[in-house]
Amino acid sequence: MIFKTLFKGSAKKSVPEEQLPVQHSFVDVTVMGRPSRSVSVEQAGPKYIVVGDAIGRPGDRGAFVYQTASGRFRFGATILKVEQGMTYFEMPKRVESVG
Repeated sequence: MIFKTLFKGSAKKSVPEEQLPVQHSFVDVTVMGRPSRSVSVEQAGPKYIVVGDAIGRPGDRGAFVYQTASGRFRFGATILKVEQGMTYFEMPKRVESVG
């Protein structure tokens, strides 16, 4: 019980759902060393953000910029895998509001 109290603040918090891109919306993604692309979001959460195009290789970092009903946001994420013409990004730990 004491450990739960002491380490309660270290629990991993997820990004609020209203700040994530929604399914079938378009986001701008820039992967290091490649031109920026506008791609469709096929899945957003709980484990991945999947976009409908192969836009990098596993281990590459991508920068997302997009708009939702809650505002304009950005985040960085690492590509976990690319298969069947889709790219799987890790869920971001933090999303920033843009202007």
